[in-house]
Amino acid sequence: MTGMNKTLAVFTLAASCLPALAQNGTVIVYRPSKFTGSALKPSVYADGNQVARLENGRYISLQLAPGKHNLESSMKNAAPLEVDVKPNETVYLEMVILTGNWRGGGRLIPVGQDEAKTALLKLKPSDKPVAETSIVPQQEPATDNPQAEQPATVTVKSIPEGADINVDGKFMGSTPSTIQLSVGEHLVLIEKEGLKSWHRTMTVSAGGNVTINATLEKP
Repeated sequence: MTGMNKTLAVFTLAASCLPALAQNGTVIVYRPSKFTGSALKPSVYADGNQVARLENGRYISLQLAPGKHNLESSMKNAAPLEVDVKPNETVYLEMVILTGNWRGGGRLIPVGQDEAKTALLKLKPSDKPVAETSIVPQQEPATDNPQAEQPATVTVKSIPEGADINVDGKFMGSTPSTIQLSVGEHLVLIEKEGLKSWHRTMTVSAGGNVTINATLEKP
C-alpha cells in the first residue's frame, strides 16, 4: 500500500468513527463572579453523583448521554432540575448563589445560549477535583403541626403579560397566574422570548399570600 493509500485509509477509518464518538450532549454549568457568597463552593450533582465543586467565577463542562438527567447543586430543599440532553447539543445552566444559615447555597437555572456565551467570556474553567465525599443536605425535622404543611398562595404578574413562570426549574404556567408553593425558599424565574429573564429568590410561609410583579426589560 502506498503512502497516499495509507493516509486515505486512516482518514476513512477516523471518519467512520466520528458518529459513534459524537453522540453525547454537553451541559455547561457556570457561576458568575460575584462578591456575595464568594467564599462558598457549592457542589454540582448529575443524577445524584457529585461531579464538581464550583468556585466563584468558574465553569464546568459535562458530557452526558442523550436523554433526561437530573442536575442540582447543594441548595437545601431544592428539587433537581430535569435537563433533556440531546446528541451534539449544549445546554447552559447558571449557578445562582443564595446565602443563609446553611452551607453551600447554590441553585441551577437554565440560561439561553447567547446570554451564557457572553457570561462565559469572563470566566475560567474549574480546576478543582471532585470531592471524595458528597455533600448531603440535612433532612428537615418532621412536624405534627398541620398548619406548617399548608402551601402558600403566590400570584405572579408581569409586564408584558404572557411570560413563562418557572419555579425551582419547573414550568408553572404563564403570567398572570396564581400558583401554590410549599413552605421554604424558592427560585422564581420569569422569561419571555426577546426580553431579559427575571429571577428572584423568595421565602414563603405556611398559608401565606404573596404577589410578584415582574417587569421584563429589553436586552
